[in-house]
Amino acid sequence: MSQRQRTDLTLQFNARMKAYCEREGVPYVDLDRESLGPDGLVHSRLLNADPKDHHYDRRRCARLVARGLKREGIL
Repeated sequence: MSQRQRTDLTLQFNARMKAYCEREGVPYVDLDRESLGPDGLVHSRLLNADPKDHHYDRRRCARLVARGLKREGIL
């Protein structure tokens, strides 16, 4: 599966989670816009230093999530 396909699948999943949370009254922090680069794929600043690890860089991801939680008044 290509990175584009994985990204599209993730965005579809996120949209479904957002809809579910809205229906159930559960807070949801949408970080899709901040997570994507100009090409529509994961922004280079979030990439893991290990090219074999497809997960976000932990520290940068934690800062992104914290900003989102603060923005939504959750943190």
